[in-house]
Amino acid sequence: MLLDFYFKIRYVNHGYRYAYIFIDEFQDTNHLQYELLKLLIRKNTNVLAVGDPDQSIYAFRGASSQIINQYIKDYQAKLYTLSINYRSSPTILYHANRLIKRNNRRYRNELIPNHVGIQKVYSIQFSNEIDEAEQLIALIYKLQKLKIKSEEIAVLYRNHQRSYELQKRMRELDVVFQTFDENNNDEKHGIQMMTIHKAKGLEFDAVIIIGLEMGVLPSSHDNRQWELDEERRLMFVAMTRARDHLYFSSIQKDTLYHTFTSSVFISESGLKTIKNSEINGIITVGEIT
Repeated sequence: MLLDFYFKIRYVNHGYRYAYIFIDEFQDTNHLQYELLKLLIRKNTNVLAVGDPDQSIYAFRGASSQIINQYIKDYQAKLYTLSINYRSSPTILYHANRLIKRNNRRYRNELIPNHVGIQKVYSIQFSNEIDEAEQLIALIYKLQKLKIKSEEIAVLYRNHQRSYELQKRMRELDVVFQTFDENNNDEKHGIQMMTIHKAKGLEFDAVIIIGLEMGVLPSSHDNRQWELDEERRLMFVAMTRARDHLYFSSIQKDTLYHTFTSSVFISESGLKTIKNSEINGIITVGEIT
């Protein structure tokens, strides 16, 4: 459909004339969409494009954060920087900023918190996925005792397979949760479980990111800079879904006894990993230490 529309505008004497064009999520634009935009822009067209290159995570479907740079160059566009973040706590933004600054990016924007909060960010390593499932469910129970609604607790992951053992144990313990696919409606019930891509644009009081292992997140051992930058942006998006509580989770071995190295994104975020034996000490009812 998009290609048909492009050819119609490109090769047919169309009558489309727009005085104003507004573009949201500009960082998700692919090259065909950008060529279409250029055909719609005329001499007297006013364009307002809003986007964050640090949240460009759809390269697999053709999106490129470089299109923002190209647009600014092509149209001598004036750049306004929006730095104040109204969602996440200062601690979360500190670690998110520390992570994303490692990317090769033309426009550097350090997020400034407007939200007040003193909670820490934790990285926890478990021996395996079964142990992880048990302990993360215990953590969820404790978050609920802090009066955080189940719908405001999200478990995010790079791929569905990595969440299998956790979902299996939650079903065994009758923990209500909801996974997201294309058929979900807007009604939320239970713990929210979804891929990081699906979480784009959402926010929660508490976020647990699982799969912080090399080869999982980041998903590839390839050393090409652009691929690692894309994965780092994905991690940045995951971290900034959280308002107050943020946890990283990793394992040493899976159920097939494959061993893992902890994700480089943990250290790049400025966090030190604690072992699962210490998890009971990181959260107490009514207070986070």
